[in-house]
Amino acid sequence: MPRNNFDTQEAFAEKTVDMVLNHLKEIRQKRPNSDSILLDDKNFMIDDLNTVGSLISLNLINNKGMRCERLVAPEAFSITIEELRKR
Repeated sequence: MPRNNFDTQEAFAEKTVDMVLNHLKEIRQKRPNSDSILLDDKNFMIDDLNTVGSLISLNLINNKGMRCERLVAPEAFSITIEELRKR
């Protein structure tokens, strides 16, 4: 049970990340022969997703191949799950 506002925010961040990962797992179970990627709101590929306290940590690969980390509040968190096309 959350003890204070910070605990509530931290739990919300963890629940948000868990929901995204569970949804991605469901997509992979429904379409096992397709591949999907996660994109942030700036169309950077998300390589890793977890929580840092009450924030969500996104390890990103930008369009030039450079890696960076971005911390976002769960309320501002927005991603796209995109299915990759087969050639």
